[in-house]
Amino acid sequence: MLKKIFILIIITFNLVISQNLKIGGYVQFDDRVRIKDRSTSWEEYRLDLTGQVEFEKLNFYSEVWFRNFGSTNVKKLIELSDKDKVAPVDVDIREAYVDFKGFIFDNLDLRIGRQRIAWGTADKLNPTDNLNPDDLEDIWDYGRHLGSNAVKLSYYVGDFTFTGVFIPKFVPAVLPRGDLMDVFVDEFYSGFPTGVSFISDRIVVREPSETLDDASKFGFKVAKRDLFGFDVSLSYVYGRDDIPVVKRVYLQNFVPDSVILEFPRMRVLGFDLTGEIIGVGVWTEAGIFFPDRVDMEIVNMGYVNVLDKKSYTRFVVGLDYTTRGGIYMNLQFLHGFVHERGRGNLKNYLTFNFEKKYMNDKVKLNFLSGGIEFKKLRNDYAVIYNPQLSFAPIDNFELVVGGRFINGRGKTTFGRLKDRDEIYVKVKYSF
Repeated sequence: MLKKIFILIIITFNLVISQNLKIGGYVQFDDRVRIKDRSTSWEEYRLDLTGQVEFEKLNFYSEVWFRNFGSTNVKKLIELSDKDKVAPVDVDIREAYVDFKGFIFDNLDLRIGRQRIAWGTADKLNPTDNLNPDDLEDIWDYGRHLGSNAVKLSYYVGDFTFTGVFIPKFVPAVLPRGDLMDVFVDEFYSGFPTGVSFISDRIVVREPSETLDDASKFGFKVAKRDLFGFDVSLSYVYGRDDIPVVKRVYLQNFVPDSVILEFPRMRVLGFDLTGEIIGVGVWTEAGIFFPDRVDMEIVNMGYVNVLDKKSYTRFVVGLDYTTRGGIYMNLQFLHGFVHERGRGNLKNYLTFNFEKKYMNDKVKLNFLSGGIEFKKLRNDYAVIYNPQLSFAPIDNFELVVGGRFINGRGKTTFGRLKDRDEIYVKVKYSF
């Protein structure tokens, strides 16, 4: 925590001394209550601050989240006198980087620092977005990632952009917060038939060593604008999967006693395309994954394959369109969610959103919004209905009220949440 605050002070000081400083951000309150037991499932209060300084060829940018989750970490009486335990505040440096425009050559840009490098053109569900670690803390905030300490070079030639990224240190994904970890952890490690959540306090995660050979990640991307009316790109990422797999299991009386997890090597060849056909926005994106083979060792018993070396493909296709009556629709079909690995283990997801605005766009109703998850539609499926009403009476202010209603059966990721329907209220003011 002290290290983060120290870095934040340095960034803020350097920004404030500049006359070109631009400060922005937002305040957001997000509260959710489960219908079944009326318990609070999420309570987040967030202050987002961004700072930007622009010169002719040099730009500085930073974004920091200050958050309180409305919960305490108090375990002992003496801790009631410690504000860091009673009302903990989380400081999350999302980005902090410097841009050099025209680095060496006029058409070469260099970015150094903590940065979000978002690849892919689909709406939040991006199989090619594999450079930054996944941030699954909030399972309903699709597509969220952490920033990475990285070096990025971008070279521009006509309608082509060539991008190279180097990330020297490995950082794992953030898994779901609170009791949602128990819901999803067995789904993440489906190769272990008896599950691992019941021995979570005896699960050891082994990260790769600090050497560049073991811990670094790099990626290359070639993008072309306006190829027969479409923007297209090809990309390649070499690194490690940020969600670990089960590598070793120790038994006691033939019952799992402890588990070791490791992060397998990952290579991803990506492709994406976006454009418009007769007024309909369309996009498609695919990531072909080439994993290392992982065999789980059950100590003193043998090995079981949990991740085959055969390639597998996650892909998404989507479209959006606004009707003459002002109804906006967005449809996407996804094959393979972020945690699913290996041929035969990828499920299908159909997301949909239909919305209509009223009162000069001050009121927005998402009357048909949600998703369907399925593998074998008859036996394994989940349905999510997510109606939402937004009210923006003044500029930069929005009040959102909505609900999530879930049903399902069989072995589905979101079907595990079928008893966790909830309603929520979110308030956001941007400045």
